[in-house]
Amino acid sequence: MQEQARPDGGDTLQPAEVLVMTMAHENRHIHRGRILALRFQPFDRGIFRLMQILVDEGMQRLERLHRLAQRLQCPDLLATVNKEPTRIDPHNHFFVIDRLMACVALSQALQEEGEALNFYSQLCRASRPDEVGALLDEFAEQRLIHCQILQECRQRLQLAA
Repeated sequence: MQEQARPDGGDTLQPAEVLVMTMAHENRHIHRGRILALRFQPFDRGIFRLMQILVDEGMQRLERLHRLAQRLQCPDLLATVNKEPTRIDPHNHFFVIDRLMACVALSQALQEEGEALNFYSQLCRASRPDEVGALLDEFAEQRLIHCQILQECRQRLQLAA
């Protein structure tokens, strides 16, 4: 397997390590996205459905990572992926109940998508143009599109106020 440079300039990463990091990242994103979709369900069905679509895309990315892991002969990677639960703040109202709360939730989602974009962009810069690198580049492009969609959604809510 080819070696890849770490984004921090340290030792090199093997493709299996990149896959583990990416699978863990996607698992966290999917879990947070499901919670966010549920939070929007009573407030705005359109945003609720949008969040579900973003989760579905995360599931598709995760499935592609699993298929790639099998092709690279490291199918047992899922067992090494740390699945951290998302914590819900018991002091805040869970469901989105007004436009201000919706804008705050969308801003948080936009920040998380921006962090995901940075994550994939850094991995892309640190990887060689192989099958893993091409997939990471595609994921980074998807995250950029998600950022644009969330930005427009938040702007629409702000203008409607």
